[in-house]
Amino acid sequence: VIKNTLNPTWKQVKIAVGVLCGGDLDRALRIDVFDWDKNSDPDLIGQCQVTTRDLVTGASFALINAKKKAKKGKKYSDSGKLVVKNAKLEKGFSFIEYLQSGYQLNLMCAVDFTASNGTPSFTNSLHYVSAYTPNAYQQAISAVGRVLLEYDTDKMVPAFGFGARLPPDHKKTSHCFALNYNEAAPEVAGIDGVMAAYSNAVSTCQLYGPTNFAPMLRQAQAIVQHRQGEYLVLLIITDGVISDYPNTVEELVKCSKLPMSVVIVGVGDADFTQMDQLDGDDGVLKDRNGNPVLRDIVQVTHCASQSHNQSTNAASNLAVCAVQRFQNKHGGVDGRHDGRDSVSVCCMHESNWSKADWSIIKVRMKNLSK
Repeated sequence: VIKNTLNPTWKQVKIAVGVLCGGDLDRALRIDVFDWDKNSDPDLIGQCQVTTRDLVTGASFALINAKKKAKKGKKYSDSGKLVVKNAKLEKGFSFIEYLQSGYQLNLMCAVDFTASNGTPSFTNSLHYVSAYTPNAYQQAISAVGRVLLEYDTDKMVPAFGFGARLPPDHKKTSHCFALNYNEAAPEVAGIDGVMAAYSNAVSTCQLYGPTNFAPMLRQAQAIVQHRQGEYLVLLIITDGVISDYPNTVEELVKCSKLPMSVVIVGVGDADFTQMDQLDGDDGVLKDRNGNPVLRDIVQVTHCASQSHNQSTNAASNLAVCAVQRFQNKHGGVDGRHDGRDSVSVCCMHESNWSKADWSIIKVRMKNLSK
């Protein structure tokens, strides 16, 4: 929306190709340009039919108002022009394409140590460590982690925790700390190394909060950018509502531009509705500025509380569910432009009208395909 001008230039927008045209650059689109009125419904200035390929090529499109054309007949030419000042198609790679180009898979693990998990010394805590039965976090680390680790080339896992106050003084809350307390070398050897570091951390740190994902996502980005030729799969195991949801979405939009994916496993019986939104299955995830994720990189799976005699089957089912859904989401490419690619477009309106009260002009785009 641009105010107080008959010849507005809109800010450049970035739209996922999968959202804009379903991956078909030649699919017909209709662009409507409106005059906004304060006290009534917006008035249609005109519309044009284009394709994504037309937008990328860059051109000028006549805006036609059918009612005015019918009224004026041959005297009517158009209601101004929609000019594409600049546009470009940016390629985004799929999970399969990264691996086909030689990228090696690397697993990263992050564990939630917030107070909502319950005091670890109490048997009803999700972090209660028993000599006989693994707790919810141990089940998830073992079940999902071991399967994902099969694809990891060096079997070394950067392992982190978040939401705890750390020893020795337990005064400062950390939203991203090395699970082995060695910030200079946070990698551990395989899932057994993760389990050992987890057991030590849960017995020495103080559970606190809140549940912030953004710092961990920034840590993951730093690892990806430091390690060329590796595709990172971040496994986050958590028990509840995300406290920094807007910041988390901001970071996921950035992550979608990098060779990485995020698998979130929810443990316990909390309400995971908000977390499910990160999955992107119900719509494209966008940050607060309207920028969409370049790829759908998040997979969310739940693991409800189980009785002791159900724990083994629960862990097995969790692993199968998480990995199958991960493979389904990331496991195909058909050669078309898809949701991983995006179009950046900047347009302006050249008006041949002189109606002085036009103060705001709005563009909306409609897919004409059936």
